Amino acid sequence: MSHRSAHARASSPDHGLGELALWATVVFGLGTAAGFVLGELVGGVSSESITSLVRRWRGTAPSPSEVTSQTAGQVRRALTNDSVLQDLELEVLPAGRGSLELHGWALNRTQRARAIRVATSAAGAFDIVNSILVRGEDDFPREDFAPEEPQSA
Repeated sequence: MSHRSAHARASSPDHGLGELALWATVVFGLGTAAGFVLGELVGGVSSESITSLVRRWRGTAPSPSEVTSQTAGQVRRALTNDSVLQDLELEVLPAGRGSLELHGWALNRTQRARAIRVATSAAGAFDIVNSILVRGEDDFPREDFAPEEPQSA
């Protein structure tokens, strides 16, 4: 066998395709593994998270106070659009980072529980603090908490 025929076999098209397939498999495997790792670190991908990321890159992301105001507005609309809750005068107030607080009066415990469910659903990732009071339960002074008469020594 001549030197020329050995060289022709080593550079045949079949040898190059096998090496290419091997590298493609390695790169695909590394990309898939990196995708899983990044997915665990960053979390799920949604249209909201992509929009938020693009806004941050462009420098147009809303401030935390704007996000809180927007979320409070969503919760207010959800409460006023609910046929059972629309006549209640409930306030939605910021209560720290990522939290909103509900204030007002409900006619019964069922309305209070419904208000919390509606607000929690509309608030997304925000926490809801329930400060809604119930008429007939929270508006009467309790005798066991009445201040004692001052006693002289």
